Amino acid sequence: MGKKDLREQSGISTTSLAKLGKGEDITTDVLLKICEALNCNINEIMRVSRNPETRKKYSTQTLWTSSRSLIQKV
Repeated sequence: MGKKDLREQSGISTTSLAKLGKGEDITTDVLLKICEALNCNINEIMRVSRNPETRKKYSTQTLWTSSRSLIQKV
């Protein structure tokens, strides 16, 4: 499944997908839509960090990497 397939199956906007790719913040609603499309739990595609530097470094990068791993399994 590629980005276009994920966008279509989850119903997220191209803007949200672009933000995800750039490491920008996205809403919980978008995350939940991605989880629905991938048939997974939110903890499978992201991790929570209370450290601001770690949070910025890993936020969307971790999400996209995890999502791609799950996409490849589908």
